Amino acid sequence: MQETELAEIIRKLQSIRQEWKTVDAKESMNLKKDGAKAEFVKDMVAMANNAEPSFLLIGLKDGTFTPVGKLVNSHRNKTSLNEILTQKIDPPLTIGYQEFTIDGNEYAVIEVHGNNPPYIVAIDLVHIRKGMIYVRHEDSTRGISRSELEKYFKVGLRRAFKDETEYALQLALNKPDNWAHLLTAELLQSKLALVKRSFDELQRGLIYKRATKMNGKEFLDWNSMSCKDLLSLIEMLTIAVKEEIPASWKGDGVHADPLEIKRAVDKVISACNSFLELEIELRFIFPPESFLRLKKLLTGWTLEYLNQLDKIPTNIFKIFSQSDLKDKYAIKIVLDEPASLQQAMAELGRLTNNPQLWINS
Repeated sequence: MQETELAEIIRKLQSIRQEWKTVDAKESMNLKKDGAKAEFVKDMVAMANNAEPSFLLIGLKDGTFTPVGKLVNSHRNKTSLNEILTQKIDPPLTIGYQEFTIDGNEYAVIEVHGNNPPYIVAIDLVHIRKGMIYVRHEDSTRGISRSELEKYFKVGLRRAFKDETEYALQLALNKPDNWAHLLTAELLQSKLALVKRSFDELQRGLIYKRATKMNGKEFLDWNSMSCKDLLSLIEMLTIAVKEEIPASWKGDGVHADPLEIKRAVDKVISACNSFLELEIELRFIFPPESFLRLKKLLTGWTLEYLNQLDKIPTNIFKIFSQSDLKDKYAIKIVLDEPASLQQAMAELGRLTNNPQLWINS
């Protein structure tokens, strides 16, 4: 804050004789006792939940907002104030602090930028309970109402879903019938489409990577490490699909959390992108002729998984598109390993155990 900005805020306070949502004012700030520190945390939570720059001014008399003059027991610094807030607000909040002298009068300004509301009290503090959410109402601080909480929840959802389709956002916000399963299907379908587009570009020669020529030992070493990565990715993908996604539905989906569903789907997509990265790397490696069969066996795993995963949203949409949906359906997710996995492992073992086949290549 600039001195001219502070002077203008003080002038406005003295003119209208009232604080407003983003500006609070106090005569002093003595934070020696636990009760005072608890009130300070409460005030910071409320101001952070404004989700816009907000200010606490120290050095103005109540009611008239005339200058106190010299600050008594109110001089602080940014570090000490933020230490008071440490582990007491969730998500974590860092505030700014400045001191000014205008016409001989001393002022302190605490600046709060809450960019991830809702902020809550993270622990029990004297008379303030863990989990409480406070907001500013013009010139006062109060506990949050249901409608205000809903607003913050929707703001958070919009931020989390800003890169998703409009249909996915509306499902997350409005929660119509069967929304959890439909949201899963929509996220999977839209995100898988992007991975498939990249794979198609690879197939068509639209992705470039500098070619790497390897001798037998180098390619064998690369394969040994890459196969470990591939097996880890297969395990990650299997857990995400068979455990994380169903768990995110919380049974029938009525009490599901859109963010948990999105996190589960994002794990699936992360594994798919990692498969694609390995396949791109493999495509531009040129090993000796004795390793070409192994390279061929490792090629195409990404597409196999994409095709299998693509069936999940297709089947979910098919089930819930029925206008007379009455029966109960069990959504069983099956994910098979690549058709050539065992052959690739066997070929890798054969080459490892028979170095005479490639030692001079």
